[in-house]
Amino acid sequence: MTTAHNEAMRVHRFGATAVVTGWLVVGGHGPSGAFDRRYRFTDTWVSRDGRWQIVAAHDYLVPSRQP
Repeated sequence: MTTAHNEAMRVHRFGATAVVTGWLVVGGHGPSGAFDRRYRFTDTWVSRDGRWQIVAAHDYLVPSRQP
């Protein structure tokens, strides 16, 4: 992996719980050559003792478009 960044992150807060959605975009080189991947993610955070802790995470690899 040579690059990685998040895009379009949104926080949906419900009291002491927050759901964060967004895109993870990564690129790099592997055994088959260069690659670019986009993942849609949803993370769930809970505020405990004044600190935010992630309690669940889900990533979905979006299939690449074929011409």
